[in-house]
Amino acid sequence: LDREWTECRKAKQCIKLGDGFYCGLVEPRNGKPPIYVINGFYMAMRATYTVPGQSTYYYNVEWRSASLSWADFKTQFLGATDPAEASTRSLRGCIYRDWRNLGLPTT
Repeated sequence: LDREWTECRKAKQCIKLGDGFYCGLVEPRNGKPPIYVINGFYMAMRATYTVPGQSTYYYNVEWRSASLSWADFKTQFLGATDPAEASTRSLRGCIYRDWRNLGLPTT
């Protein structure tokens, strides 16, 4: 499903319904009619979090909401969920651009 989901996104046949909530028109490889799929990326993403020996890291951050709204924190500081679409000035954009120099492995 992940392969078909990726093709769906590249073909711009996917829409964002809300935070972390996407719907895409997926064309199966077996010749069956296209179907609508919700969050077709989920199983592939989940697999990366359940590999034995891997860890998930998180940070607890605080800031004055009068200086930076939640929406601006998500879009300007963190960047778009898809790092390839994130601003180069955002955290995700910087990591996407410099992942090799940061010593990060490919996925």
